[in-house]
Amino acid sequence: MKPAMPKNHAVSSVISDVCYNISSEREERKTFMVKKNKKNKKAGAKKTPVPDTQSPESGKDALTGIFSFSETETPEGFRPVSMIQALAEYARPIMAFSEGKNDVENLQKSLDIARNLWNYGIKEEKGNKDEKLRAEIIRMIKTLSGLNDNESSDFFNKMIARRTYLFPSEVQGDNPMITVMRKEFLQVIPDPESVRVNLPQAPVPPDDKDRAMVKALNKMDRYILENTEYDEWESHYFSIKEDCCRGFRKWLADKGVSRYSDDFPFCLETFFNFVYQQSHKEPVILKNIPPAYIESFFMDYLLRKVVAEPGEYIQWIPAIKAFYTFISEKGYIADPDPVIRVIEKTEPHFVRLLKKRFG
Repeated sequence: MKPAMPKNHAVSSVISDVCYNISSEREERKTFMVKKNKKNKKAGAKKTPVPDTQSPESGKDALTGIFSFSETETPEGFRPVSMIQALAEYARPIMAFSEGKNDVENLQKSLDIARNLWNYGIKEEKGNKDEKLRAEIIRMIKTLSGLNDNESSDFFNKMIARRTYLFPSEVQGDNPMITVMRKEFLQVIPDPESVRVNLPQAPVPPDDKDRAMVKALNKMDRYILENTEYDEWESHYFSIKEDCCRGFRKWLADKGVSRYSDDFPFCLETFFNFVYQQSHKEPVILKNIPPAYIESFFMDYLLRKVVAEPGEYIQWIPAIKAFYTFISEKGYIADPDPVIRVIEKTEPHFVRLLKKRFG
C-alpha cells in the first residue's frame, strides 16, 4: 500500500520548505538573484520579485521560457518532477513511520534521513562508500522508527535500492533541477464534477477588515506596477497574503461552505506566490492577470512547486474560482467572470495532464 503524504496543510508546507532548503534549488535561485541584482545596479534598474530559475535543455514554456511540465516528455512509465518532489516521493517509506501523527518535528527528521540516504546513494554510485555516514543514517532510522539494529540496516539497504529504482541514472537529463521519476503507482484523478462548489448567489458584503484587505491589495499592486524594490514590499506581501487567506476562510464559512475553509485558503497561498513572487515578463497582479499566465500556473507552476497527492491538485480549480468571486464581492475587482472563464477553459487540459503524469 502506498504511504500517503500528510494531509495536514501545515505539515504539507513543511515538506515543501524542508525539501527546498536541502535541495540545490535554493543555491541556484540565490546565485541567480545575486547576478541579476548586480546587473540591475549597473543599469540603474530596480529589483524584480524573486524569479524561478529552472531552465532545462528541453520542455520550455513558450510564455516564460522556463521548464514546463506540460511540454516535457519522458520515457514510458516515467514522469518529470522537481527536486523538491523527488525527495518527498523518495521519503514516503520513512514518513510512514510517523503516519497519522502529523508531527512537524518527526517530518523534518524523516526528510533529513531521506536527504542523507540520497547523498549516500550518490557517493556509492561513484564508488565512494562512506561507512561513517552509513552508520549515522542507520542510527537515525533506528531512533525514528523503533526498529532494531538489523531491521534498521535492512531498511537502509531498501532505501538505497529505492532511489536507484525510482530515479535510474540512464533516464536522467543534464539539468540537476529536473528529475525523471518512475511511476510507482497508478493514480486515479477525480472527475472535476466531484469537486464542483455551488456557492450561494447572495453576496457577502465587505466589513471593515475586508475593506482594509482590499486597500492593502491595491497597495501591493502599486508596488508591482511601479517596479518597487523587492525588499521594500516583502513584509507587506506576507502580511496581505495572510489577511487574504483569513478573509477567504471566513467568507467560505459565511457562504455556508466551511468544509472548504482549510483546503481552499491553502490553495490560495500557492496562487499568491505565483502572481506576486514569480518573475514574469510583464507586471502581473491579481486583478489583471493575462490568460496565458493562468494557464501556466496550472500546467506548470502548480505541479512543480506543490507536494501533494495526485488527486488533490484538482482542488486548485474550484479554489481559485471561488477566490475570484470572494475578491469581487469584497470590492477588489468588478467582475470575476473573465478569470473564471479562463480557468474553466484550462480545466480539461489540466485534467488530461494530470492523467498523463500520474495515470
